[in-house]
Amino acid sequence: MTGTAALGGARAGAQVIVLNYVSATSMSTLNTFMQAINILLGILIQHTPVTPFLVVGVALVIVFALLYGVLKTNKPILDAVDSVTDGCLKRAPGTPAGEAVGDGPYAKA
Repeated sequence: MTGTAALGGARAGAQVIVLNYVSATSMSTLNTFMQAINILLGILIQHTPVTPFLVVGVALVIVFALLYGVLKTNKPILDAVDSVTDGCLKRAPGTPAGEAVGDGPYAKA
């Protein structure tokens, strides 16, 4: 049990360091994706019975984590989505459509 606690502490420490370089949303998405990978490994190693709900749940997590990664790393895709959604990605919360662009993460300088 001491080894497991040490690994947990090392993981928590590593996450604090990584948060200096990525957003909390990116970290949370990665953690969720890693949980799906752990489930898949558990199925293989422990011969866990696979149900349709398990398959759908793990597939959704993987698909949406990958979608987040694609959207996060491809600014042209964000700009295209933003043009269709009337600039909602660039506006500060509560700012009406058509007003000045806020200083959010996707705002143009």
